[in-house]
Amino acid sequence: MSDPFSDVLLRRVLAYLLDLLFVALISAVLGLVFTLLTIFSLGLLGVLFYVLPAVGVLYGALTIGGPRSATWGMRILAIQVLRTDRGRPDFAQALVFSLLFYATVALTSWLILLVALVMPRKRALHDLLSGVVVVRADLP
Repeated sequence: MSDPFSDVLLRRVLAYLLDLLFVALISAVLGLVFTLLTIFSLGLLGVLFYVLPAVGVLYGALTIGGPRSATWGMRILAIQVLRTDRGRPDFAQALVFSLLFYATVALTSWLILLVALVMPRKRALHDLLSGVVVVRADLP
């Protein structure tokens, strides 16, 4: 039987780098749309720019809480997020996971990877706190 946790940590890092690109592209498109809306509304819709910092969190919550349980970067690298009972996380759990990810990265920089290096199933701190595991999706 194949190990569903083999190479997961490396795949997670690479998936995150891809997801950074996707979030940047989404943010750039939204920024352009918000700029145009702000101009056309004579500044009234300028408050839309307050949404931009939440793009990464919402991207993670919507994709991980969706039917494939993975961000676009995770899908490309064949990994997915599952509850500890192997079910798919719902939107609320995916939102908590995504919020905890950004909070732990903001507080610890990349020290969160040290936790994953010593955990048996390569679980990061935000995995433990939100009750999920990240596994390879390309294994039966």
